[in-house]
Amino acid sequence: MKRKALEKPSVLQFPINDKCDSKCLMCNIWENKISDDISPDMLQKGLSSNLFSKVKSVGINGGEPTLRNDIVDIIESVIFNLSALEQISLITNGYKTEKVIDRIEDIGRLTKEHGIKLDVMVSLDGYGEIHDKVRRRSNFFNNAIETLSSLKSSQYVDSVRVGCTVIQENVNYLQDLLDFCILKGFYIKFRLGIPHKRLYTESKNDTYLSSDSDKYEFSEFIANLLEHYEREPQQRDFYQSLIGQLVLNNPRKAGCLWQYKGATLTHDGKLLYCAVKSKVIHNDITQGNLTTSYFKSESHLRRIVDEECSSCHHDYVGELAKKEKVLRKIKRTSLYRIGKSTVKKVSLFNAMSKYVGYNHRYIKAKKVQTEDEFEVTQLSILVCGWYGTETLGDKAILAGIVSTIKRSKLSHYHIYLCSLNPYLSKETVRQMPELSAVTVLSVAQSVHSMKSAKFSCLIFGGGPIMTTPPVVEVSLLFDIANKMKIQTVLAGCGVGPFSERQLMPYLVNIIAKANTRIFRDNESLVRAQDLTEIRKSDAVTNDPSFTWLASNETIALDNSSSDKRKVLVLGLRDIPFKEYAHELDSVTAKRIKYNFEVKLIDGLIAVCEQIPDLRIIPVPMCTNHFGSDDRWYYRGLFRGHEKLMSNIDMQFLYNELAPSAYLRAFQLSDACLTMRFHALAFGLATNKRCVVLDYTFGKGKVKALADKYQQPNVSISDVESAWIVKHLLSALISPTEGSRELIDDTFSKELLESMSTISDA
Repeated sequence: MKRKALEKPSVLQFPINDKCDSKCLMCNIWENKISDDISPDMLQKGLSSNLFSKVKSVGINGGEPTLRNDIVDIIESVIFNLSALEQISLITNGYKTEKVIDRIEDIGRLTKEHGIKLDVMVSLDGYGEIHDKVRRRSNFFNNAIETLSSLKSSQYVDSVRVGCTVIQENVNYLQDLLDFCILKGFYIKFRLGIPHKRLYTESKNDTYLSSDSDKYEFSEFIANLLEHYEREPQQRDFYQSLIGQLVLNNPRKAGCLWQYKGATLTHDGKLLYCAVKSKVIHNDITQGNLTTSYFKSESHLRRIVDEECSSCHHDYVGELAKKEKVLRKIKRTSLYRIGKSTVKKVSLFNAMSKYVGYNHRYIKAKKVQTEDEFEVTQLSILVCGWYGTETLGDKAILAGIVSTIKRSKLSHYHIYLCSLNPYLSKETVRQMPELSAVTVLSVAQSVHSMKSAKFSCLIFGGGPIMTTPPVVEVSLLFDIANKMKIQTVLAGCGVGPFSERQLMPYLVNIIAKANTRIFRDNESLVRAQDLTEIRKSDAVTNDPSFTWLASNETIALDNSSSDKRKVLVLGLRDIPFKEYAHELDSVTAKRIKYNFEVKLIDGLIAVCEQIPDLRIIPVPMCTNHFGSDDRWYYRGLFRGHEKLMSNIDMQFLYNELAPSAYLRAFQLSDACLTMRFHALAFGLATNKRCVVLDYTFGKGKVKALADKYQQPNVSISDVESAWIVKHLLSALISPTEGSRELIDDTFSKELLESMSTISDA
């Protein structure tokens, strides 16, 4: 890649002192008792260098910069000597509220006088006690909030933001802080805590995110930021790049001005390139020729760029490389165009667009790279589907399929899982002991491995066969299996929806090429037989998730708790209009969504008025952004509804938990209010009365399952608050008329029969 030529700095980072009144877990500056800082006069002499003639923006930080009594004089030296200056950004912890506000307003008067924009960022690393724990000082959060509120109303500050540094201590509680900032109108930026030369933390690794689970959790959080919150282009680029770095081990792709036109001044007057990795390139800015030192040290900067930048997680931003800008533009504007004949010609391929936030997957015909190759050395079974985007229901389905395979007559085999996003499926495997023997493969690895004679069976593992872009990839796997004479099974699948009609040939291809077809309901059987030939061997069973759910029914319940309140579990989701009501225009869809949510909230409030101590537990059936993360939906739904919040138990709206933890919530509940198909399945399997809000508009899987087991249900377009209140009160208060038998596991019997012809040989 062609390097950008080194230019005079347009951005300057300037930590003006080296001590702090905080004791942050991720920083060691606070251990310094003395800070030998450059004086305003010496700073003025240094900044008079022609090197700084193009500096437009200066970042003032520390330490805690407001601890300097002469901070206004420092800012005055900056303004008077940087002729191109447009903005000063100052970062403060806001702890000593009165002093911080007084000094920032003094600075603001000065910047206003000279037409310079003043931006202030206040550090908040969590909501309430989480922030205090990270800062290791009591009452830190309250003081910082008071500082934020005062600065927001100040006539001398142009913009106020919040900055959060993410470490192990706070990674699972970021959403609480975001909710607070949204309610209060503060923009917040999240940065990853990293080993940092200037902060004396190059070897302080125990504080930063190190486990795969922590990296996964933070990646999903920022993926949802991209989906629901962040709109600034360069910050979006940084977040997207960081996700790739954390969970895919990709090199950094975010831009960074310090690679070619950025500089750092230290508190004692030294010159560096970036603060994270640069050595001192000029020891005293008041002496000698800074411009010469800056340009003659370029080889050091190039070494940093070549050896360090690709793994850097620091939140510097800047323009993307030209190649990356072009690629992202193509991804954002291209339509999904691929014909069936093209797929048939593809022998090996890579799925592009691994970053988060794109709506489509792009197939590229080329050889699988060496690092994607994976050799299968024993009899193997490959499970595919929408894994890599799995919901809690998908996890239950997978566990049901794997447990059934383990009960087969096969004695020597290995189970592989084809995943659209392997990092996500690996987290699923980590969460479930039932999946300990499963190996996760990428789509490219799966395609390569399918050509091995060692594969004996390809299973489409439950869920719906529907017309979303990854159906092309699954169709290709079925083509290869058919060519290689590998047995293929549809294992408890639904059929539809068909929102993207141009992808119907791939859906039909999957159904037609399956040797064994097991459907989860009669409606799916009828749809499949309408699309392909009718087979006498086609079977209808319960959803495969019931196999896993039935195996967990004997978990002992702890009834010794002193909390005897009624418990209502929620299994709600955002409405997927695109898949289930694609014929609706956006205005109509938004109106239906708004009316539904108003009636839902009103209904829940009315139920709480009848049962004041009701405990409402929102359970997220999806905890990844690919399937519309329910944690984010719940928080947005309840945000600002104070009448309801005292009844809401938020325990499941933080980090992702193992499926068994969510199942236990259903087991301990008195009733369930559900939208998601598998929320209803979990409720039925645990013998709970369910009230069902049908987002399939009366023509899909949710209504079919609710009607089958005679659970009250209504389309979201027709629901009224009174209907919700009536049926919830009945479910919560009225005794159940007899205990419903747990749903029979009919699925495993059919799957075992389909595998009876597979040989160990």
